[in-house]
Amino acid sequence: MKRTAHPPLSRAGQEALASYEYWLREREDLAAASIRNYLSDLHHFIAWYEQGVTVFWIPPAQQECNRLSAWSRRADAHLVDEVMPG
Repeated sequence: MKRTAHPPLSRAGQEALASYEYWLREREDLAAASIRNYLSDLHHFIAWYEQGVTVFWIPPAQQECNRLSAWSRRADAHLVDEVMPG
């Protein structure tokens, strides 16, 4: 399966990639081909991550809301069982 040559990145992704490129060129003694390959791999990783980030992260406030909602449903079910035993 062939990758997209240059998938789009957010501004933050572009800045992270540029920062890493600067660091590689200034701090590491690498061949130009190695730097190009590292940057390409990181570019694709950032693009992949940005596409699916909402799947992996739920804001803490939403997590709390989800917990309270689940607790409320269990409490309601318990009260219904006590009032109208099955």
